Amino acid sequence: MSKSWLAIISQLRHMPYFTLASIMQILDRDGDHAKQVVARLVASGDLIRLKRGIYMTREFWLGNKSSGELVDMVACVVVPNSYLSTEYVLQKHAVMTEAVYSVTAITSGKPRIIKNDLGGFIYRHIKSDLLAGFESRNCWGIKVHEASAPKALFDYLYLRRHGWAYGAKNYDLAEDLRLNLYDWDQSKKDEFAHWVEMSKSHKMKTALDNLRRHVWTS
Repeated sequence: MSKSWLAIISQLRHMPYFTLASIMQILDRDGDHAKQVVARLVASGDLIRLKRGIYMTREFWLGNKSSGELVDMVACVVVPNSYLSTEYVLQKHAVMTEAVYSVTAITSGKPRIIKNDLGGFIYRHIKSDLLAGFESRNCWGIKVHEASAPKALFDYLYLRRHGWAYGAKNYDLAEDLRLNLYDWDQSKKDEFAHWVEMSKSHKMKTALDNLRRHVWTS
């Protein structure tokens, strides 16, 4: 193990992530030298590149990979001010009946897909006045934001294409998308309706009507 890597690991081994600037400071060298060191360490597997300029040590990953919080934290580091939502959160609440393999999140910035050794991260754009409905928690000192189940459902349906079908007379939205929504209590239904009203979206109004017609009938 090189002296450069020993210097990096001794200071960064317990950090959930760090930047190229941190490595430059530790090595007290310019950016080009630091980039060369990082490139070697990524190639050897000692560093994991989360995205350009942001890294995690393999040691930190090995020590925490069994935690379900790890990819949640990474999602919020890779695109700051984003929040976990749509399919990924719905799966946590047993709403999605089909497997979800990517981490999905919402941002007010541009949509993007980022892939790294920890998985695929999909970021969808939503207008700023709907960028809410999430709770925050602390993971290794990082703020992780995650939508409630009703807001995740709203985001999922709001961002889907072909929303015109929601209003079709014989179309059962929950059955077609294989969504398990039958056991939702009234508070969850009311929260979903709140976001529909906030959005002033005709598509979402028809989605709510569809769910009330086919699923939330009582």
